[in-house]
Amino acid sequence: MIGTTILNRYNIETELGRGGMGVVFTAHDTLLNRVVAIKFLNASGVGTEGKARLLQEARAAARLNHPNIVSVYDAAETNGLPFIVMELVKGVTLRNSEKLDLLDVLHMTQQICLALEHAHANGIIHRDLKLENIVITNTQNLKLMDFGLAHSIDDAHITEEGTLTGTLAYLAPELIQGQPASVKSDLYAFGIILYELLVGRAPFQGTVSAVLAQHMQGKVIPPSEHNAGIPIWVDDLVLRLLSKHPEDRPVSARDVLLILEQKSSSPATTSLFSISSKSKNNLPIQLTAFIGREKEIEEVIESIKNHRLVTLTGSGGTGKTRLSLQVAENLLDQFEYFWFVELAPISDPANIPQAILSAMGISEQQGKSAQELINEYLQDKNTLIVLDNCEHLIEASAKISYALLNHAPALKILASSREALGVKGEMAWHVPSLSVPDINHLPEFDELSQYESIRLFVERATLAKPNFTATKERAFIAQVFPV
Repeated sequence: MIGTTILNRYNIETELGRGGMGVVFTAHDTLLNRVVAIKFLNASGVGTEGKARLLQEARAAARLNHPNIVSVYDAAETNGLPFIVMELVKGVTLRNSEKLDLLDVLHMTQQICLALEHAHANGIIHRDLKLENIVITNTQNLKLMDFGLAHSIDDAHITEEGTLTGTLAYLAPELIQGQPASVKSDLYAFGIILYELLVGRAPFQGTVSAVLAQHMQGKVIPPSEHNAGIPIWVDDLVLRLLSKHPEDRPVSARDVLLILEQKSSSPATTSLFSISSKSKNNLPIQLTAFIGREKEIEEVIESIKNHRLVTLTGSGGTGKTRLSLQVAENLLDQFEYFWFVELAPISDPANIPQAILSAMGISEQQGKSAQELINEYLQDKNTLIVLDNCEHLIEASAKISYALLNHAPALKILASSREALGVKGEMAWHVPSLSVPDINHLPEFDELSQYESIRLFVERATLAKPNFTATKERAFIAQVFPV
């Protein structure tokens, strides 16, 4: 497969991984000159109708446009193999992520709810929600994959020891009874995920028959009995999500999100959140420390005070996204509303208003355009919008920024792009590289920490290898930071 071209457009390059649903490759889209992911679906035994269903569901999933959902670009069949073309997301799945604390779990829960709400509003049921289908991107944002591409109960498999692996661990009782998938069955799977993130293991374990029986009749042990730091309201939410009867679960993902927002603002739980409950926002949780940039943060904040549109410019990899998020968090007491809008997955400029609408958690309304709904929402609100990765949509980003700033007098925009947007009144702020020592005149070992690049290297190396310590042999710097 590697080295072949399909549809005279996609050049298959490398294999990313294999799973029950098929094989995933990276590919170069020669038409749009971008790197994508292509998943060849495992359609063995499903027949012609089954293949048609897989492709139909993939095309339906392509209607979804949300910052917390992996975008589907295309779906077709080649040599009898159905495949889907998707946004290439770099990161790790929640299954393979480091153990998360309660703060991280509650923030990620909100991102998952936003994605599910958008999908359900568009008539798409996930049907295979699990830790393996949720990715933490390199920008610390959550993205859900494989919407609409469900596994059947037969897709679960058993190890030689007879213990359960696979998606059966997430099946709602009504699905086991043969009822169709629904919003409520997605919420049940979401409840299993929430339980796993809180406790560190699934609520039901054992052989296939044992887990089936527990799904149907087993009692769920409240998460707080495993971790005393979990609030009672979180226990109540999990138990509702894992109710044996669909009618006893929350009505929608939106209802779950409202519970999280309301409860997290109470005095008893405010301290759990690093993002102030005084502001309404969708800022993604940062799972690693922010290193350096103290001077830059101060200067960007000062620029935002004096300008309504500030664009962080610079070449790729200089840290524009992370700097913009840190600036936003430092301004939490200055604005009522913060909305982070990720434009990297968007190829069609016409979809920018929808991306902003989705980031704000606003559902579409019949008879009103996305632009009209955004205008209504922002009218009198003290808001900061972060438009991330505008470089491939410069003209459209400039146009909508100009329109929003003219319509909403209390709005400010912090954009990031490789070049300025070119809007009247814009402040373009160039993001420099992290400070690096001169390898020809290396400072003493004790002075190395003054350089941001060294501090970042040591912090990330410690994450990868906890027993890592910086050596006094300064020559290693020349290999890590060549000039």
